[in-house]
Amino acid sequence: MFISTSTLNGHQVVVRGRAVLPDRLALTFVGPGAHEDMVKLGHVTYVKVGSAPWKQASMATKATSPLAGLLAALAASQGLTLDGAGQLKGQLSVKDATHLGLVAAGSTTQPLRVMFGLDRAGHVTGFSLAAIVTGGGRSVALTQTTGFTQFDQAPAVTAPI
Repeated sequence: MFISTSTLNGHQVVVRGRAVLPDRLALTFVGPGAHEDMVKLGHVTYVKVGSAPWKQASMATKATSPLAGLLAALAASQGLTLDGAGQLKGQLSVKDATHLGLVAAGSTTQPLRVMFGLDRAGHVTGFSLAAIVTGGGRSVALTQTTGFTQFDQAPAVTAPI
């Protein structure tokens, strides 16, 4: 299970979900004036916007595990150091952050600050990033924080219709 909060220029989007490996995801997106649910089963995606009924998306991409993205970000991070609170802190190059889909191409020129939370057993329980991104001629702060819980305890992800 995971919850991710992204803040861009003071506007917040929250994504809650669960992943059942290798390719099943259930997600809820909540943002300013928006609420969307999504279920991805391999290459099949179902979407529900607001109170509308579930629909199968016609153009779907294969579900990818948030864990795979987390591991890729961890592997690509540079200068990682362990602080006194048990957190790994470092940087992620613009090239790697763009490749991982964390920022849009050309939106930033500075490395992203990243942090990985660890439990006592060394499991990664959180991921945070911070960057200044540019769009529409304006520079704004981007922060994203994701927490991971209930490992190996997520209920099954099944088709909603």
